[in-house]
Amino acid sequence: SLDRMVAIAARHPSVGIVASLRLRGNRIECAGLPTGRELFGGREIVRLFLRQEVFAFSPTGSLIRRDLIDARKPFYPDRYLHADVAAFFDVLDQIDFGFAHEVLMFSREHEQSITATVANRKGSQFHDGLLMLQEFGPRYFDPEELAALEARFLHRYYRFLIRSAVLLRERQLFDYHLKALHQA
Repeated sequence: SLDRMVAIAARHPSVGIVASLRLRGNRIECAGLPTGRELFGGREIVRLFLRQEVFAFSPTGSLIRRDLIDARKPFYPDRYLHADVAAFFDVLDQIDFGFAHEVLMFSREHEQSITATVANRKGSQFHDGLLMLQEFGPRYFDPEELAALEARFLHRYYRFLIRSAVLLRERQLFDYHLKALHQA
């Protein structure tokens, strides 16, 4: 994995992050980028991600150039549960992104993982997603495009909350999301 990712970074000195396909359980994730390319603009990747067209990176298995980490203290912002995604959004407007179109990462699924115990149960992707869209969206989208993107995101967010209410999910879930919506 490291050999293949480092080779991509070596071929393209402007690359600051390299990712690959990931196997999670029995599913291959992070697919969707054109297979004939290994070099992408960082801005292009974030725009695709925020528009929910492609989930092209799994930060926990990606290769990150050392100078990017050293330049930000802390590299991972503590205001997000999904701090790894926020850190990527923070740097990808300044660098290129490399991608290996093969499975070089593996994520184990288990019921005690943060994904299972917090992210999936609380819907934190909506909470953090809204805050990240507002923080990083202006870097990547013009105001009109960002407003349309935020409206679509809020529509999905409200649908999630309505489904959660119908399923009688715990009150803590709503308190958690109320905080995000007040910050918005």
